[in-house]
Amino acid sequence: MMLSTTMTRVKLNLESASNFPASVFGTFAGVPPSSMTASLRGAHRFDAETEARMLALSLRLVEVINALHPLTVAKGAWEPLLTLMKSEKSADEIRTLVNALFDGASTQEDFEQHQS
Repeated sequence: MMLSTTMTRVKLNLESASNFPASVFGTFAGVPPSSMTASLRGAHRFDAETEARMLALSLRLVEVINALHPLTVAKGAWEPLLTLMKSEKSADEIRTLVNALFDGASTQEDFEQHQS
């Protein structure tokens, strides 16, 4: 079985998100990790609605991972990443917060100004 166009895009997004683990992404997407990895090998198919939801989630993952640069997500620290993905913070807001960590937000007050 071949990958659908949507799942091919999901796979490419996971690869561009620092080779994000498919099994963890499956958990984020609310599907069994084994089904997620099987689908990316072309051995399992999801319905169109589930694939569309996974595509949107994978795009958000790429957006957040890129916004966190130069920071990387530690293996196993998936819950904080999922929380950030579910937040309504834009990539620019996340980037601003990351930059504040490195660019002189030396006090709590400075950091809080960058957050708002």
